[in-house]
Amino acid sequence: MSVMTVSGIARLMGVTNQSVWKWVKEDKVPYHRRPTGRIYFNEKDISIILGHEDSRDDEIWAYYARSSSGDKGMINNQFNELSGNYHDPVYMISDNASGLNENRKGINRLLRLADNKQITDIAITHKDRLTRFGYTYLKGLFTSKGVTIHILHENKNSSKEQELLDDFMRLLSSYAGKYYHLRGTQAQERLLGKAKETIHE
Repeated sequence: MSVMTVSGIARLMGVTNQSVWKWVKEDKVPYHRRPTGRIYFNEKDISIILGHEDSRDDEIWAYYARSSSGDKGMINNQFNELSGNYHDPVYMISDNASGLNENRKGINRLLRLADNKQITDIAITHKDRLTRFGYTYLKGLFTSKGVTIHILHENKNSSKEQELLDDFMRLLSSYAGKYYHLRGTQAQERLLGKAKETIHE
């Protein structure tokens, strides 16, 4: 398959590299990213950029994968599973972050693409790949933008015990950090007292 770099697209379109980078940053053109982080454009991307193929007339799929630990093998396995069951994607987006993290680059990019009407479908292997909590709200948001979410393993949990433990430790660490930043011992004791009352209730 023929692929092109940012500079190749710039020459093809008669613009500067900076212009192409701006299009990429604003998700105005389809592109792919190698595991090294390097941007490239495949044949379908190039066809859409040249206007030979209208990406908005048909289904525009995005695959989304996530690993809390940044395990590239886990992310690639998710993409491989999706590729054997769904349409070829225009976008393959991933996050190396906890499912508890609400400010992930990949999720933010999906939302931008949805806002710009540049995707119609998102495929994930498991529900918790998209988010640990609040899936219903996130699904509703994408639905309101005309985007359908497809879950390959609807009734299974892809989480390993270690990843669940990692997420729990991140949550505990965040709480502990906020707790120790409370000013004064009395404030800390009040917080613990309220927590104790809540547990007893």
